[in-house]
Amino acid sequence: MISQYDGNAVRIYDLLGNLMLTSTIEAYDSKRMEISIAEPIKTEGSGVIKSCVKCKVLIVAEPTPIEFMGTAKIKGFPPHIIALYQGKKREVRQHKRYRINTEADIISLIKGNYAYPMCSSVKVKILNISKSGLRIRTESHALTVGDRFELSLRISKKTESFLVEVINNEDINSFNTDYGCSFLAGGTVMRRVLQWRHKY
Repeated sequence: MISQYDGNAVRIYDLLGNLMLTSTIEAYDSKRMEISIAEPIKTEGSGVIKSCVKCKVLIVAEPTPIEFMGTAKIKGFPPHIIALYQGKKREVRQHKRYRINTEADIISLIKGNYAYPMCSSVKVKILNISKSGLRIRTESHALTVGDRFELSLRISKKTESFLVEVINNEDINSFNTDYGCSFLAGGTVMRRVLQWRHKY
C-alpha cells in the first residue's frame, strides 16, 4: 500500500537554510511521523552526519509543498530515518522579500489601544522585509505569536518607527529565534528602508 508521501521528492536543509540533500521518500509512516530515504545526509566539508541532527524538511507534494522541522537519525546503512514535527503548508508568497540584515529596537509593547514603553529597548536583527511584513531574529522566546510591538529603525539620519504583530516563530538554535511579523501600521516603511539600503 502506497502511503501519502511515498515517492515524493524531498529537500533537506540545515537550520540556516542551506540545502544538504535532495532525495526521494522511500516510505512515509504516518503514525510515527517519519520518512525514510536511501541517501545519507552530508554537510559541507564534514562528510556523513553520524548522530541525530535537527533539520528542515520540504516535501514536494501536490498541490502545495509541506514544510516540517525534523530530526535526522543517521546510521551507517539505509534506510535513513527523519522524524517530522511542526508541519505546515509552504506559504505562497504574494510579495517579494528583500534581505537587509540590519538592526532595530523594540521600544514599546502594544496592549489594546495602549503602547507601553520598554524600560530598555530590545535589540533585534531584521533579516528581510516585504510589503506586508518582515522577519526578525532575537533571543530565544523573547516574543510569542500574537505579540504586538513598536519597532524603531535608524534610516539614514532619521529614526523611523512602525507597529508589527508576530504571526509565526521558528527556533534557530538554543540562543536565537526568528519571528515572522506583519505590519499593523507604517505601510510605506518598506519603501523608505529599501531606498536607504540602496543608497548606502
